[in-house]
Parts: sequence; structure tokens; C-alpha cells
Amino acid sequence: MDPETPTEQELLEDMMAQMPCRLGYLRSEAGLVPPAMADQIRSILQLRGPFIELAQAGHHPMLDQPLPLVSTLRTLLEVWSIT
Repeated sequence: MDPETPTEQELLEDMMAQMPCRLGYLRSEAGLVPPAMADQIRSILQLRGPFIELAQAGHHPMLDQPLPLVSTLRTLLEVWSIT
């Protein structure tokens, strides 16, 4: 690998640092993002936004856990509206 080629971690960190909006990360417990990648994303985000894991949800959280998903989104939007 070329030493000047950015790593996947560096690309992800750069992409998230350039986002001009608020960040909130929702991960489904049994979704496509494996726990190791979720830990990597969590360490990159640090205090830039909440990191929420939806229990017992898979690739389609709106079908697997619709009420917890709606509750999570409403709470997040409410917090953002007052900050």
C-alpha cells in the first residue's frame, strides 16, 4: 500500500469531520455494521453526537423495532430542537 494513500480510518475520520450538520448514529444490534466497525465509528464521533444501538433490530429497524425507532428519533429531534 502506498504510504500516502489514506487508510479507511483516516477517510472515515475526514468525512465525519467535514460534515457541517449535527450527527447522530443509530445502529441496529443485528444490522449490517459489525460491532468492531461500530466501535471504530463511536471512537471517531466521540462527543460530536449520540451513538444509539437499537436492541433486537436487524437491517430494517423500522420493521423490526418500529416503536423504539420512532421513540429514539423523536427524542433526538426534541433534544436538538432545544439546543
